Amino acid sequence: MDEQQSRTKLPGMWPVGVNAKAPDLTNEGQIVLGAMSDSVYEYLPEMYQLLGGAGETAQQYRRMYDYAMTTVIDHSLFGPMVEDKADILVTSSVGADGRMDSSGQHLGGSSQTAVYAYEDTPLDIMLEVLSMYDCSDLSECDYTREPGASPFSNMNDARYILRPEAIESVFHMYRITGDSTYQDKA
Repeated sequence: MDEQQSRTKLPGMWPVGVNAKAPDLTNEGQIVLGAMSDSVYEYLPEMYQLLGGAGETAQQYRRMYDYAMTTVIDHSLFGPMVEDKADILVTSSVGADGRMDSSGQHLGGSSQTAVYAYEDTPLDIMLEVLSMYDCSDLSECDYTREPGASPFSNMNDARYILRPEAIESVFHMYRITGDSTYQDKA
């Protein structure tokens, strides 16, 4: 993975699907941050921590994670158009701008986005995949929606598959900050 990280379709990130018959991660699959690929982006810093940050292998995990997150910031995050100018960021997959899935909420900065998505869907349950209109960059932008309209441009997959990532991210934010509003949001 380390050796091919800079040669994928989106250098820094790996595709969901790979050719298992050849050691080549550069030509297959869509590149996403959520479902089916989120674990790699979670395990890289976990391995670094488990190794105590010491040694060549730990540094390799850190380097791979840092490279991946730089790519995520540059290519997969955007500020969505939301009426209340909430301070949220949306993760999107390459080639599917504006899509957000429920498993992409393992990123600390996406915890607030998960809460927003839960609060603004019809049943207060975040859908498996939904889309939001994007601002031109990571900052807020002006947006006024029609009365009764959804803040989501599309509800791509209305299923709820009981993924734990959103509640985990809210729990982690509470544990890190001690801010009791995260308990209320959970």
